[in-house]
Amino acid sequence: MNEKNYLVQYVRGSHGRKVGVVVATIKDGLFWFGWSLCNEKDEFNRKIAYDIAYGRANKYSNPVEKYDSGQFSNLPNSVKKTVKKIYSRCVAYFKQPVNTGKE
Repeated sequence: MNEKNYLVQYVRGSHGRKVGVVVATIKDGLFWFGWSLCNEKDEFNRKIAYDIAYGRANKYSNPVEKYDSGQFSNLPNSVKKTVKKIYSRCVAYFKQPVNTGKE
């Protein structure tokens, strides 16, 4: 059985409209996040948003200890809120203790 190794959470704007995506994956016991957010003038495209976020999660990854230490301070607030939501889902979904790199 091929298990999905990532989770997707939509970023919602005003009136619950989808405006972006946060993707979380796990590598070597760490959660890694990627995100995308469309410009307010753009129309949301699910495939493009997912492709950008998934690519960032796998290329320009941010492990969970950076999230815990507040190094995501440069993210838009809507993305920060979504990262918090998907983090709690990661803990339940991946069903393994997360190594924060702090032994």
